[in-house]
Amino acid sequence: MLPRSASDEVGQARRYSNHLDRWAIYSLSIAVLIFTCFVAGNVFPVLDATHALPDVPTGLVQRISIISGWTWIAMVPLQLIRGRSAFERRAELDRAEITLERQ
Repeated sequence: MLPRSASDEVGQARRYSNHLDRWAIYSLSIAVLIFTCFVAGNVFPVLDATHALPDVPTGLVQRISIISGWTWIAMVPLQLIRGRSAFERRAELDRAEITLERQ
């Protein structure tokens, strides 16, 4: 589930990279963070069980991944609303330029 959500975030980052660079950077960084936490969340219990690295904060890593993923999911609708309004403003400006050119 988590690797798929990380790849979805990379896809979203590519989708928005043309017109929303900050959102693309944020999405890509969250994807990297979730993937890193997913790998660490699977490696840390093994290290703890073999006593190679005792008292590893596995739960903390999992919580970081969960909170960052849900935060990103909560931000998607806000970003879509902002993106739509930016496109609408751009369309209005284009229409205004066309009408000025015709006059």
